[in-house]
Amino acid sequence: MAYLNAPKLSGTDTKKQRQVRRFTLLSVALYRIAYVRLMLSLRQVDRLKRQIKQIQIANKAQDTNADIADLREVAWSVSAASRLVPRATCLTQAMSGAWLMAQRGWISEVRLTIPTHAAKQFAPHAWLFHDQMILLGGTPEEFAQHSQFDAPTE
Repeated sequence: MAYLNAPKLSGTDTKKQRQVRRFTLLSVALYRIAYVRLMLSLRQVDRLKRQIKQIQIANKAQDTNADIADLREVAWSVSAASRLVPRATCLTQAMSGAWLMAQRGWISEVRLTIPTHAAKQFAPHAWLFHDQMILLGGTPEEFAQHSQFDAPTE
C-alpha cells in the first residue's frame, strides 16, 4: 500500500500550502485510526502487529533518531484525528502512530503500562515511543507514575 506523503514544508511556504499539508496529514491519520479501531474491535491485535512489522520491513525502518518534524507530525495528526473517531483509545492511538511511523521508515514501540497508584480499578494505558522518546500517551512525569507490563507469551 502506498503512503500518501504530504509535501514537506519550508519556511517560505504559503498559508495555502501549509493548509494542504495539514489536511493531508489529518486525512491519512483519520483513515489509519478508523482502520485500527475497527481491527481492535474485531480483536485482531496480532494481525495489526504483523501488518506494522511488514511495513517496517518493506520501508527498511530504522531505529535511530527520526527527524523531529516527522515525530511532531505523527503525534499531532494522530492526536487531532483521534478526536473524530469514537472510542479511539490510547491503544488505538498508539497502534495508529506506530503504523504511520513505519510508513515513514521509523521503528517505534507500543508500551502498555498500569498506574502504580491505581485505586480499585484496573486502568491500563498505551504509549508510543521512538528511541526512548514518548510520542503519544502523556508526559515523562506521567509515565514515571506507571509500571510497564508485558503481554503473556504463548
